[in-house]
Amino acid sequence: MLNNFFTKCPSCGHSIEKDSSKCSSCGVSIASSFGSDKNSYAMLLGKLAVQNKMISEEDFELVYAEYTNLLNTEFPEKIEDLLINKNLIPAEKMTKLIATTLRSIDKRFCSDAVKKGIISQEQAKKTLEYQNQLYQKKILKSACDILVEQNAITEDESKEILSSQKLNEDPAQENRYKKLKDIWEEEDKKKRQEEIRNNISQKNLKIARLGVKYNYLSKEDLDEAIFKWSSMSTSEIKNNSFLDFLIQENLLDKKKLLFLIKNFNIPN
Repeated sequence: MLNNFFTKCPSCGHSIEKDSSKCSSCGVSIASSFGSDKNSYAMLLGKLAVQNKMISEEDFELVYAEYTNLLNTEFPEKIEDLLINKNLIPAEKMTKLIATTLRSIDKRFCSDAVKKGIISQEQAKKTLEYQNQLYQKKILKSACDILVEQNAITEDESKEILSSQKLNEDPAQENRYKKLKDIWEEEDKKKRQEEIRNNISQKNLKIARLGVKYNYLSKEDLDEAIFKWSSMSTSEIKNNSFLDFLIQENLLDKKKLLFLIKNFNIPN
């Protein structure tokens, strides 16, 4: 059996499997988009696996048929366990596949909530960012649950959105999802960019961005400079400010830099 992802019980903090309807420790009901529609989840997971050549479409169709036949029996099987037990997808790849599947479901939930005017685009963005922070701490919680806990949406509104989502009945959905390799590379790139920016003082970064605003250098040049800066050793960074680095790279000259510093009140 796959050691599945867990969230935390909002009542007692006990670990809960992603598709549980209640806590096994205290019995409290769990309202989670992760377990709202098992067929949609299984179908999306399969589509992502097929798209990324983890499994053939024919093999998945056979496994999915077995999965749906077992759903209402005494011993139902999780789609993940069936795929692993049949040696179709290794457990180490399944872990990332599950995370990406759930992430796709949550992005669609937030998107639908925005379209319905229940939350703003900014709320959706912050919810997904917060969810990612929890994930880094090994806590997996659905966007639906986060929004309900923050009183951004009601239980009835969340149920309305979840009931209207039928991914397995919409063939056009297949093309909405990026390849896993692209998703992982994009997330790694964003993480590296954030780490790089944390090594540059906010004041220097704002000055550099003002240079872009006034066409002293292009945004592409600035982004490239940030990545070059990140490859420098710790000692080089300590002995050389980011603004000095821009001058060395001939992206800014001293006259323009002094003009930016002198004429714009930039807080430390």
